[in-house]
Amino acid sequence: MALTYPIAAVSKLTGIGLDTLRAWERRYNAVTPMRAGRGRLYTEQDIQRLRLLRQAVDSGHPISKASLMSNSQLSHLADQPAQREESLADNILHAIERFDYAEADQELGRLASLTTPKELLYNVLLPLVNHVGEAYHAKTMTAAQEHMTSSLVRNLMGGMIRQHRMQRPQRRLMFTTPAAELHEIGILAAALLASVAGLGIVYLGPDLPASEIVTAVRRSMPSALVLGMRSDESAGELRSIAREMPERVELWLGGVVPRMKPRREGNGVVIGIESLPHFEEQVRRLGGVL
Repeated sequence: MALTYPIAAVSKLTGIGLDTLRAWERRYNAVTPMRAGRGRLYTEQDIQRLRLLRQAVDSGHPISKASLMSNSQLSHLADQPAQREESLADNILHAIERFDYAEADQELGRLASLTTPKELLYNVLLPLVNHVGEAYHAKTMTAAQEHMTSSLVRNLMGGMIRQHRMQRPQRRLMFTTPAAELHEIGILAAALLASVAGLGIVYLGPDLPASEIVTAVRRSMPSALVLGMRSDESAGELRSIAREMPERVELWLGGVVPRMKPRREGNGVVIGIESLPHFEEQVRRLGGVL
């Protein structure tokens, strides 16, 4: 029988702090531990991969990119110190470091006027959020700076979604997260892409109980409900939503949930969204133009 290890032991064996380890799993799917009555259980293979990821991060490579690589790629990456590149978000980062909200907001607005929404999302907003999140977990930025960054990005994306709103869209998507799922940058990014593509947006925000989500779906009857989840601890909420969903409304699941896709009554469609490019594919299938 293969050996397994609890999270506290894995933290000691890899040198990765408990909070960082949980963040790597939640944000980047670095590894997928088994679940048991006594919590997460990790295999020898999980520990090997976590050690490689730590080596890569210690060499200066962002976990957001390292987590997408194979173990073989990580083995080579750890021996290659990262090269610092100028980023479109550098001026914004400097402003955030000084807690200068006005300057960061002004620079974001300037970049928004110079690029397409899709380019801004992929080249500025998501890299900015990832960088600040990693800096927070590395304790080089504070929780206040992370919250300020989320506020800046959330406000800008909300304004852009309203700017691209269709008056009488043929298809609509509804966006939310289940109860206790507080992070909304992922569903906001998806809503922005869908809005730019010409689909209608029903944005409910994060942290809604399953019953409220189902009621909203039944009254609005969108083409699909886009549900963002960063923790598989919301599996019970997900099953409740899937069970009560109208059959002709598709259920699109983003975040950690593609690996825990629930069953639906009848022939209802459930799609695990693996990435924003994958989300774009589904938007095009519904007639969106991206």
